[in-house]
Amino acid sequence: MQRELAWLEQLNYIQFKPPFKGTEDFIAKFTGKKDDGNLSDYVELTPEGKSFYLRANAIREDEAKNQPPQK
Repeated sequence: MQRELAWLEQLNYIQFKPPFKGTEDFIAKFTGKKDDGNLSDYVELTPEGKSFYLRANAIREDEAKNQPPQK
């Protein structure tokens, strides 16, 4: 998941909540430790990330509407 978080941060789709300064800082805190909480406790979408999510969701909904009925 480290690679995915770094990629989303580079694309400016996510940002880490304080006190974290970025992916490396976040990963360093949790390496070798038990999962503690939900990722949304530490990361939030940026305006660009929200926009991307909404566009991708709209595309999925349109594709689902255009699927022929299954037999």
